[in-house]
Amino acid sequence: LLLLMFTFRWEDGQEKTTDKGIITYKHDRWTGQDFIKKYSFTGTQTESPSLDEYSLSLKVNQIKQENETGHKDYEKLENELISDFERKTPKPTMESDSPRTINWGFAVFAPPGTAEWEKDKNSYVSSQMPANLSSSHSKWIGAEDIAKSELAERYYFTRNLATCIWVILVVISVLWTWRSYVKQKRGV
Repeated sequence: LLLLMFTFRWEDGQEKTTDKGIITYKHDRWTGQDFIKKYSFTGTQTESPSLDEYSLSLKVNQIKQENETGHKDYEKLENELISDFERKTPKPTMESDSPRTINWGFAVFAPPGTAEWEKDKNSYVSSQMPANLSSSHSKWIGAEDIAKSELAERYYFTRNLATCIWVILVVISVLWTWRSYVKQKRGV
């Protein structure tokens, strides 16, 4: 019975053929989760969970709420540090009316040293920013990617846990059957 259960675990859904390969949607009946399998015409196969928008938006909101204070503090301090840098190191201005470069017949006017000044400004801000604020800001900005990664990890863990439990039950059943057979042969 347990061996038969595994054959009914996956329910095949839609199948799409694209110019790169075949996309198959599968539903895991044991865990209630959906997965997308992509088969390329070159022979490679990838699988990813099909995350529902509701769960994803809840997780994104949770991550943003957890890091909102740090994100706001980061932005406030960033503005202060930029103002401080601009006060100490004025932005370069045009030294002449001549264009710096000619590109496809159009004159591109850019003050000399602007790119270096921007790089110095960014370095100054990042060197003065506390690590905890940078971390909160990064998490707030990348909340969707973090949420997708965490939910995918949970999907894979749940699927693998269900498979492990099934394997353990099969092994126990086989051992129990073998034990019963041995007992019967001995006449006990």
